[in-house]
Amino acid sequence: MFVLQVGAEWTQQINRLRDTLTDDSNFIRRDNSFFRLCRNSGRTVEVALRTSRLTPATDLVLSLQESDFYIHRMGGQLVFNNGQYPKGGILEGLTPTMLSLDGAIQAVKKDPTSGALLKDRTLIAFCVAESLRSDTVAMSIDFMQKQSTSKVLGLDPAAEMVRLVRFAQNWGQASDTIRDALSDKGYEIALKPRGLMNLEERRYSERVDWSRIDARVEDVAGGVKALKLPKPGTPARAGKSGKR
Repeated sequence: MFVLQVGAEWTQQINRLRDTLTDDSNFIRRDNSFFRLCRNSGRTVEVALRTSRLTPATDLVLSLQESDFYIHRMGGQLVFNNGQYPKGGILEGLTPTMLSLDGAIQAVKKDPTSGALLKDRTLIAFCVAESLRSDTVAMSIDFMQKQSTSKVLGLDPAAEMVRLVRFAQNWGQASDTIRDALSDKGYEIALKPRGLMNLEERRYSERVDWSRIDARVEDVAGGVKALKLPKPGTPARAGKSGKR
């Protein structure tokens, strides 16, 4: 079982966990790093989310769907419908600090069936799943955790959460537009499970053409690290010509 601890080195821990749960690619991001590819494995993995060193160690087991990082169970109990977050402004009101995450883990661990802990479950799911999907989100949550226990300033958590919710709501669309910004050959490879690629396809490298990114989600696309799987049956170029 994987272990992810609240607090110091959140970003580094997320990077290691993401690398374990996704496949590498040779598709180059805007910052010259490489995208990761979610796996069409149908597998569910368990991650023990551990409280920070500020409180007694408590582990809450999360069940993640490897194909999209949706968290279906916490402490063995089913949460959310198809991994979807609750509506009603709950996301924007979250405060990802060390103490709030510690408190959420302890509360859900103690009473995993309580209907009063919706906000705590949402906080946990958001911080873990969205950090895995986007390194921008991971770094922001890392900073907010550190800021909550130090005199480091420079980030307004309320305003930052509004921005991060936009990342969460547009991850799928941003992943699609990133694929659409590839050449025909790159697009075809990006749709193929890595286990089915031949040697040439595994070695193929391409920089994503940022001029072709949909401007409506350009900010989100810039933070995507793990590309969501396309919908089943997605055709080549999704009906676009796109030849280059």
